[in-house]
Amino acid sequence: MDGSYTLSFGGTKYKTSRSIPIASFESLKDKTHPLWYSESLYATRRKHLFFLCGHGNWLSKYAKKSGHGMEAGGNILPITQEQAKEWLILHNSHDNTSFAHEMFRDIIEQYMKEDNEYDND
Repeated sequence: MDGSYTLSFGGTKYKTSRSIPIASFESLKDKTHPLWYSESLYATRRKHLFFLCGHGNWLSKYAKKSGHGMEAGGNILPITQEQAKEWLILHNSHDNTSFAHEMFRDIIEQYMKEDNEYDND
């Protein structure tokens, strides 16, 4: 996704510009198709929380109501660690589930190490 997106939810700010991008997915539909969407999985650096940031066309799951029906839209969706694992397996592991688990674990360990180094500064 282009640009930086922010959502405040439950006392936490989810900011794509300050979070770690883990993986991205773009639907198999053509970008002009009304159901097309793309989304990215992120992890926050400080609180180790996960979220999806996505956008899509007027009939996608990211569509927004407008005065004329539905239009393209975008949103940030906070998710649990288990939901993040499920999303990663579903969207990035069509051939090898164990590879997705390994990729997820490496990324989690990396950002946790970065946070610990940051906290000790």
